[in-house]
Amino acid sequence: MLSRYGARIVTINHYRIDIKPEKNLLIIKHHDIPGMIGRVGSLLGITWESRDKHWNDAGSIANIGGEAIMVLTLDKEIPELVINQLSSIKGLNTAQLLELNTMDGCDEMSPTK
Repeated sequence: MLSRYGARIVTINHYRIDIKPEKNLLIIKHHDIPGMIGRVGSLLGITWESRDKHWNDAGSIANIGGEAIMVLTLDKEIPELVINQLSSIKGLNTAQLLELNTMDGCDEMSPTK
């Protein structure tokens, strides 16, 4: 946590990222190939009617051309059907929704799934 910026997620497994914790996070492990962010964004836009939704992303690459991670903060939970469709993208290994809840009496967030 950096007091000036508030709570931040800075590592997931061995991947370094920098993202503000939000209630809904979509964590995507994929191969570092050109166009992956565009494919994910396009699919979300088509299948999830995302014109009313918002997301921000943070990414990290373990090795250029190797494995990478993409984390999207979402303003709403994504249906399981959309997560399954994301998993069908060539080069995308896993897509997992993580829901965080604020703990009573604390400003910190804890995983619920």
